Amino acid sequence: ALLKKHLTEREQDVIRLSYGLDCDKHDAVEICAIFGIEGSYKMKGVRISEIKREALDKLINKTNDLQLPDLL
Repeated sequence: ALLKKHLTEREQDVIRLSYGLDCDKHDAVEICAIFGIEGSYKMKGVRISEIKREALDKLINKTNDLQLPDLL
């Protein structure tokens, strides 16, 4: 619920796919293929890392300690 409340759909999907939440875990190249992100192998990893970092920062900034169990 917290992912939907605080993140864009793309950020939700990247987090879900990266950590294997309700699906198999995917690496950055696989996630890029799903979203149609092009570039070198290294740049794909960097872009997915940026999206994950922005999403996690949003969750950290917009939630409090009492909501943490919901996030996990």
